Amino acid sequence: MERLSTTIRLLLWVALILFLVLVAGAIYFVRKPAATFPKYSIVQGDPAFEYGERIFISDCSVCHVTKKRLHNHLKGVVDRVGEDYLKLYITKQDSLVQSGDTYALQLKEVWSNMGNSHNFNYTANELAALIEYLR
Repeated sequence: MERLSTTIRLLLWVALILFLVLVAGAIYFVRKPAATFPKYSIVQGDPAFEYGERIFISDCSVCHVTKKRLHNHLKGVVDRVGEDYLKLYITKQDSLVQSGDTYALQLKEVWSNMGNSHNFNYTANELAALIEYLR
């Protein structure tokens, strides 16, 4: 009986250590991208670019990581879809999908109908800065 109790205590300690490692790893992973974003732009130092970068890091980097590392699905997005459409997509993606917009539906299908959508409530200045950053 005492041996079983020792085994259970050992397993509980191992579980606690694993839990603490997972929590520490999650905290590190969540905080790391914002601290390591490289600045790659010919407009580095431009206030609109830097403001857009802060918005991107704050709101977009959870899903998109960065526009310059790993998979760069955002490269050329402003030229590909146009500034006006991108502003609409960022602020009203669900409305585009519900109205049957072809591009919005294609993206939803490509990304396995993920439940999250872009419905941010940005001011005109915030949107312009975000678009500047995404160029």
